[in-house]
Amino acid sequence: PTTLRVAECGFALSCRRSDVQRALSEFHQKYLAMQQAYRDRGEYPMNGPVEIRISSLDKPEDCLVPGAQIPLLSAARPWPGHPEWDCVIWFNILSIPGTPIATRYYSELEEWFYGNYTGDYAGVRIEWSKGWAYTEAGAYTNDVTIQSRIPASFMQGMPADANFRTAVDILDRLDPARIFSTRLLDRLMPRSADLNGDGRVDGADLADQLVAWGPHPSRADLNMDGKVDGDDLARLLNQWGPL
Repeated sequence: PTTLRVAECGFALSCRRSDVQRALSEFHQKYLAMQQAYRDRGEYPMNGPVEIRISSLDKPEDCLVPGAQIPLLSAARPWPGHPEWDCVIWFNILSIPGTPIATRYYSELEEWFYGNYTGDYAGVRIEWSKGWAYTEAGAYTNDVTIQSRIPASFMQGMPADANFRTAVDILDRLDPARIFSTRLLDRLMPRSADLNGDGRVDGADLADQLVAWGPHPSRADLNMDGKVDGDDLARLLNQWGPL
């Protein structure tokens, strides 16, 4: 016998405790509606359970360790702009790997999560250990989620020295050559274009990049392809401004 393998789509939804029933009811209604819509087409993408659990947020004072800090990229990290969000609802939707249409189903459900739980009502983060950024091609293929939604969920209202960009800077400092990186990690956490480390991407960084122009290793080689060229310049300009 072997352990059952499963494919999952996972979300961490932060909201008020008083809104938990509403959030669960809306998900339940959406889940039933999607099941019926797919069933009407003769499609059955979901053949596993739905797991839902609720927890509090990560709070340093709860661990009773002096100087404790909240992990920068914890899905249960408080949202500074919404101190009223005092709990996290964890949603895991499971299916057997290779089930036809499952990736389309997960993609549709992910779009609904990001579109439904918004504003002052709730905030969505992905659950790192599950599947996310779905398109029909599979998990980790949705560039909007990878390059925009996930970073934004760790930037909005966060301190300048403790946000998603901070985590990228730490990665760059500890692994400047990205030896321990992956293609997915490089897409999710691309090298910072703040080449001089002053907290903004501006003319000084552009000057440093132009000095490093050409086919040789450099910190200014933002896409890490062994040369500094037009693609690296485009990446720098895309990050232009204060971080």
